[in-house]
Amino acid sequence: DTSGDETWEPGIQARNFYLKNGFKEAGRIPTYYWDNDDAIIYYKKL
Repeated sequence: DTSGDETWEPGIQARNFYLKNGFKEAGRIPTYYWDNDDAIIYYKKL
């Protein structure tokens, strides 16, 4: 899928990147897959 409409990313760097590039933070889901993070953040392009 290369539509770019939706994505899943961990971490604050990803959050800043997506918010600066016109995405909206649509939700978070708790996870234990990343030792230094506590959520998968779901973004949807505005």
